[in-house]
Amino acid sequence: MRFLRKWMLLSLILIGTATQTNAQRHVDKLDRGLVTTIAQNGSGNFVSWRVLGEEYYDVTYNLYANGTKIASNLTASNYVHTAGTATTTYQVSPVVRGVEGEKCAAVTRWSGTDTYSLTGFTTGYLDIPGQTATDRAGLDATSTYEFNDVVAADVNGDGQLELICKRNYTGDRYLTSNTTRFNRIEVLTLTGVRLWWIDLGPNMQAGPDEQWDAIAFDWDMDGKAEVLLRGADNIIIHKADGTTDTIGDNPSYDSRTVSNTQYTSVGNEYLLYLNGTTGEPYPIGDNNKGWMTYPLKRYETGESSLAVWGKDGDGGHRASKHYFGAPYLDGQKPSIFLGRGASTRHKFAAYDVDPATHKLTRRWYWSNNIGSSPWFGQGYHNFAIQDVDMDGRDEIMFGSMTIDDNGKGLSTVGLGHGDAQHC
Repeated sequence: MRFLRKWMLLSLILIGTATQTNAQRHVDKLDRGLVTTIAQNGSGNFVSWRVLGEEYYDVTYNLYANGTKIASNLTASNYVHTAGTATTTYQVSPVVRGVEGEKCAAVTRWSGTDTYSLTGFTTGYLDIPGQTATDRAGLDATSTYEFNDVVAADVNGDGQLELICKRNYTGDRYLTSNTTRFNRIEVLTLTGVRLWWIDLGPNMQAGPDEQWDAIAFDWDMDGKAEVLLRGADNIIIHKADGTTDTIGDNPSYDSRTVSNTQYTSVGNEYLLYLNGTTGEPYPIGDNNKGWMTYPLKRYETGESSLAVWGKDGDGGHRASKHYFGAPYLDGQKPSIFLGRGASTRHKFAAYDVDPATHKLTRRWYWSNNIGSSPWFGQGYHNFAIQDVDMDGRDEIMFGSMTIDDNGKGLSTVGLGHGDAQHC
């Protein structure tokens, strides 16, 4: 019996280890993403489609035009159909071990075309119409807003990507006399329908280099991406149902009346985690409000000068560098990654999401501001997420250093600060 118990215990350990090692990561459920545009030489159509994660190794594809198969067992995810026209319809089906799967929905060619003067090549594009932008006084301000960066994610679970767009106000947003026109974030479908949007207010308005990004990922694993961003007082969320939420403990605050510099260096900062379909803020903190105090503080207790970020007189450039990501720190479920700082001092934090309540629980926290440390001054203006030690869990590659999945330093080459990295 003693031998039997030991054998059973060993078997359970091995089964548990195998389960952990081979566990599947939760991934988005996207559609085929089939698109077609005019071929580069202007003759025929270029057709391209999405390779799904479970198809990576041994799946081939059949391509159909107007219902007729024109190519079989393709190993690449694109094809040039020289006989294609503006009205040709295309479908793709996967072939798994010789068995053909279901065809995707049919598409036709993007209608937009443009010819490059230098090469003479004609290319195609999808034209996504923008929506009217009104200011806080209800006046049309469309001509003074321009689209900027964009993040793509499926926020409503239809298998297609939506666009989370930054939309800059091009006027004098620094002036305290401007009380109605501020930068925006808009969530658009690929047909240009605006699902909901955010008026970022006066406290995230300083220079073009201050980061007011929003990212999206399906952290609660319900098939719909949520939206994450750093926020401040006096943000107004215009939700999909037509109602609004004003964010902050001091909703009428205007930091420009206190410190009108290129970077916002005063006032509250918050972390916002929003329903991607509706824009509704989730009560992520202990206060049951739609925001929580931003975990990576501008100043720790006793600090009051931006010199704590390693450089004085820059108005807050380094303190205004923010990073957001979705690493799989346990190898199976996505966590939230937050980062702050660029050149010398850095702060990081990782949070897990409760899918039922959307409460956030801190997994780990990192802070380094010690000049003699091998981790000091190793950051860039961006970061990458990858499993570098082949343990099934992701690491954070931040410039010249790598932070392990447990929030501890894994490696650093000591080459210091650069502008960009690739993995």
